[in-house]
Amino acid sequence: MLKQRILTAGVLLAFFLLAVFYLPFAYWRVFMVLCALPAAYEWGKLAGFDRRGSLVASAVMLALCGCYSAMELAFAGGASPARALFMYMPACLFWVVVVPCWLSRRWNLSRTRAGRGALLALGLYLILITVNALTELRFLSAMALLFVLSLAWVADIAAYFTGRYFGGAKLSPEISPGKTRAGAYGAMIAVALEFLLVQIFQDANREGGLDWKIWLGAGAVTLCLGAGFAILGIMGDLFESLLKRQAGVKDSGNLFPGHGGILDRIDSQLAILPCFMAFYHLFTLAFLHFLHRITE
Repeated sequence: MLKQRILTAGVLLAFFLLAVFYLPFAYWRVFMVLCALPAAYEWGKLAGFDRRGSLVASAVMLALCGCYSAMELAFAGGASPARALFMYMPACLFWVVVVPCWLSRRWNLSRTRAGRGALLALGLYLILITVNALTELRFLSAMALLFVLSLAWVADIAAYFTGRYFGGAKLSPEISPGKTRAGAYGAMIAVALEFLLVQIFQDANREGGLDWKIWLGAGAVTLCLGAGFAILGIMGDLFESLLKRQAGVKDSGNLFPGHGGILDRIDSQLAILPCFMAFYHLFTLAFLHFLHRITE
């Protein structure tokens, strides 16, 4: 099983890296939409809909992606940081505020027709906003995209191996019996160190360097950010696990041998990407406000 997972992961990673670095931006957008369609279908199944309802969910996702692309064309030069922040902030608040309560109380919206509709609408929004984040990051730079995606990859790998090595108490046995607290701590430490290594690399290439007091302060903030994004990734993983448990399925789909469906591969990204982009645009707005104040 592990060999199959490693082989599938290697093939997927190679294909994805080729798309990131060599696919023209217009085709990258199309590629993201094509990935969103099966993700919407799988979410429809997790929300309690049959095959026809899940196909309708994919069709609605295609329409939403088309409408959003048309809106982007209407705004020459793309959305402003304020508009982008307004777009990402609801998803960020959902993961930071709502999901912890959802996980602790085990809410099950799929029991009623209205609840299934609300859960489907939520999923379509989360997938759409994730697709937009992947598109925006690819427009900024391929390395920026890979860095943000690697947060979930590093967290998953660290959680898997530290969990297997140390074992111990389960993180949430009612939702995902395989996850341990040791694995969660390992993920937090690994992502925090990844953030710190990126900061060290950037500072090493900065002319004149930084004052050590400033560097220590920035390093502390960097470590906290890394741990925070690792926690977001864990919550995304647990949230999808809860939906799968309530739907009575092991995987969201069977698209990838040994890895399940698309949602199984992007569950952490659904939480990390919109929160990262909300933080990025919030920082951009704060920086622009600072420049405006000092130039008055």
